[in-house]
Amino acid sequence: MTMINAIKYLIVLILTFVFISCNEYLPAVEPVVPTSQNVTTVGDFAVKVFSVSDMGVYLTWTASSHANHYDILVNDTMAIHGITDNYYSVYGLKPNTDQKITIRAVSADLSVKSTLVTFKTKPVFFENQSKIYLNKYAFQLTYYTSCRKTADGGYVLVATGTKNANNSEAVIKTDSSFKVLWVTEIAFGGFDLGTGYGASVNILNCSDGGFLIANRKKIAKVSSSGVLLWRDTPASSEVNDVVELSDGSYLGVGTISKSFGGTNMPFLFVKYASNGTKLWEKYSGVSSRNIAYRIVSKGGGHYWVSGNIESSDPRMNLMEIDESAVVLSEKVFSTSTYPFSLLATGDGNFYAVGTIYSGSSYTRSMKLSSDGTILWDLQGGTAGGGNPQACSVLTNHNLLMAASTYSTYLIRELNPDGTLIANIPLYSFSNCVYIDKDSRGRYMYVTANGDIYWINPDGYRSVL
Repeated sequence: MTMINAIKYLIVLILTFVFISCNEYLPAVEPVVPTSQNVTTVGDFAVKVFSVSDMGVYLTWTASSHANHYDILVNDTMAIHGITDNYYSVYGLKPNTDQKITIRAVSADLSVKSTLVTFKTKPVFFENQSKIYLNKYAFQLTYYTSCRKTADGGYVLVATGTKNANNSEAVIKTDSSFKVLWVTEIAFGGFDLGTGYGASVNILNCSDGGFLIANRKKIAKVSSSGVLLWRDTPASSEVNDVVELSDGSYLGVGTISKSFGGTNMPFLFVKYASNGTKLWEKYSGVSSRNIAYRIVSKGGGHYWVSGNIESSDPRMNLMEIDESAVVLSEKVFSTSTYPFSLLATGDGNFYAVGTIYSGSSYTRSMKLSSDGTILWDLQGGTAGGGNPQACSVLTNHNLLMAASTYSTYLIRELNPDGTLIANIPLYSFSNCVYIDKDSRGRYMYVTANGDIYWINPDGYRSVL
């Protein structure tokens, strides 16, 4: 080869290299991931995030010229190969995590153009789910009727079911993760089983670590280790709630079929010694049927009792009593309301929650001062529809409740001034026996079937 030909050949090589270097179809170097959500494009097409869920993303992109097919890389790993459409749903991503997806347009000669997008998947709505298992116990669950958090950080529940093919009712103690520690039968045979959810079953964690169950047709005391200490099934009366008095005895409230002051069913107040001996019964009433549902301490040896005066226009009744069941004051609230729950707010006031029946059922939520003055009263559409099923007061004094309508279950949270700050519908759920909120802001929802859900209110839901 002559010197001139060698120079010409070298020039051709240089020009060829320059031409190829400028050609956009050289294999592209993967772009650096942006520090924020953004799109980086190499070539003549761009990708768009159309929608993001907790575990997936729906992507679209403009068609690239000369593209034979497209590949999708998730976090630099090949995930989808050889698609010809310019859209795709990527699933199986980790929730609440930064993601990088690269779309590569591949030509027939395997040259590549690429574009990428970064985004963050949404947190999941149901962050966790567990169940209360009774497999090793002879007691077979029908449904749970009540649940309370205990002083040791665990939980205690009351449930109906069967034992040895007979109807039964039991107290179940669990640890903080709902692992069952013991099961104790407190009723059997069906003649004194409690019924319903929440309003008819109440659990008191006593100062000695034991538990007192007030369940309409009976009152029963179980030790902290699950030993049934005593129980009473009073004839013709119901005990719906109970508190522990300063002397270690117990004061229950309910109703009794007894003629008193022109009424056939007065409010019932009954006192039990710590060993279960009934010390006395007292009555109060102003109409043909009076039922006390809840009792809560207001301090200084005084108590608020919420009840219902049933007539052609049922009304909610609020009585202040002392430890001898002397009625110190009494208030009757307008509007047909059946009381469900009465709770101390933690700031010296009280929440009263009930149901208004007027064609349909509606929740009524009230905040009362220490003297019973109504601070706010939310009814119907303001408080939400449906029947309350479980209520709790949070550490920030917010009122948290679970309610049900004909087709939907709801989680509602009100702040201390009555502002609704959460109203979350739940579909295809079960009745709620306990509702709470953890330090991460997740709602804990315990169902009558023994399922426990941890719900992230900011999480993604496919059904809104």
